[in-house]
Amino acid sequence: MFKRPLNRSWQSRDKRIVKDILKSGEYQLERPKEGSECTVKVQMVTQNEEQQTGGQQTGGYFQSAIVCDDFDGRVVIGEADTEFDRAVEKVLQLMDKGEVSKVTVKLDTIDCSACAYVTLVDFTPSQSTYAWSKEKKMEVARRYKERGCELFKAGRILDAYLRFGRAVKLLITLGTDNETVRPLYVTLCNNMAWCQLARSQLEHALTLCNKVLEKEPDNVKALMRRAEAFTWLKDTENAVNDLTRVTELEPRNTVAHERLVTMKNRLALETVRYNNTIKKMFRF
Repeated sequence: MFKRPLNRSWQSRDKRIVKDILKSGEYQLERPKEGSECTVKVQMVTQNEEQQTGGQQTGGYFQSAIVCDDFDGRVVIGEADTEFDRAVEKVLQLMDKGEVSKVTVKLDTIDCSACAYVTLVDFTPSQSTYAWSKEKKMEVARRYKERGCELFKAGRILDAYLRFGRAVKLLITLGTDNETVRPLYVTLCNNMAWCQLARSQLEHALTLCNKVLEKEPDNVKALMRRAEAFTWLKDTENAVNDLTRVTELEPRNTVAHERLVTMKNRLALETVRYNNTIKKMFRF
């Protein structure tokens, strides 16, 4: 049986994930891709084991559907919704059948590292996503959107954002100006903007709102969320402009009317302060 020539160690670009091969697997033309169902074994490395091998200690609690009592050994690439599980998925796509690797993941959410022995027992081959049919891409994107909404409601904002992002990547390959694709694309970008607002990533939220408004200039959700971003960025004039447009589109939108009054008052106060500053600058 042939062996694939490979490096014994791999590190992700951001240096958060390290994979060290302990046992090489079978050489095959294919490796797991998004949609592949993998049968895996995962054994967490204890602190004592790490200390004996001179590695980083593992500590702290982290969420995982792989490291839990209910795990049945089945992983479908693309379905992970936790930081550790996403890292394992990334590593599995670099593994051969039968390979055993030690995987170390720096977890940003709890500021520590988790380490595990991962064995890829078997997997079902899958087409690359670019070869998926339009129907399959739309179906998966809708499912990802629903899962993202569930995660958002559960307060898992970053996980929701990443799930929405995976759906958007699929839709981009179909062309976002396509009439059957655009409504879902717009919804996803709006959801991602809401996530970024919740994470105080204001510039990113603005970018996402602008993507929506390029497709639908009168999209009320995008206008409201962009106004929120402008408000926190202290760009009062643009916030007033967006809120004014919302009240024109939806005269009975009480939230928009209330915010507009507040922002107009703020803008008037800013204008007075600005004028006073100018007067002082040119006082002789």
